[in-house]
Amino acid sequence: MLEIKAINIDMIMKILTLQEANNLLPLVKEHFLNIGFLLGKLHTIKIKHHNKNLLWKLSQKSSFIKIIKNQNIKKYKKETKIEIDKIEKLIENEINNISKSGAIIKSLFPPHIDFLSAKNGQLIYLCWHSNENEITHWHYFDDNYAERQLIKKDKEFGPMMVN
Repeated sequence: MLEIKAINIDMIMKILTLQEANNLLPLVKEHFLNIGFLLGKLHTIKIKHHNKNLLWKLSQKSSFIKIIKNQNIKKYKKETKIEIDKIEKLIENEINNISKSGAIIKSLFPPHIDFLSAKNGQLIYLCWHSNENEITHWHYFDDNYAERQLIKKDKEFGPMMVN
């Protein structure tokens, strides 16, 4: 098992307003598109080399995000290993860039991220899923997707929002 270098989310968490988080979405979406393209390239290598054990997944433990490759690449030619390493490094960079923007990646497929924010002086997460054009929901730290609440922009996320 190979672990790609992880970043510590706790070190880069930023408190964002709803507007700031929504302004980051085009950039975040672009990074997710790039990740999808790169994972497609890895899948092509898998098919080309008929390796059924070549799998990549996102693992989130504690405050670390890692891409874990479950397979032994010693079987590949040197050129293929170099190509795989290059693609994995590009994926790592895309994930790091998403995290550096202040987004907390909850899922790659489908894309789901949270942004740290505040509501009435209390820290919360603004929640975005890939099928949404903008951030329309929020949840408390201990809540999950099923407990998301609709943002009532005129009341909850007005002047009390942290800037």
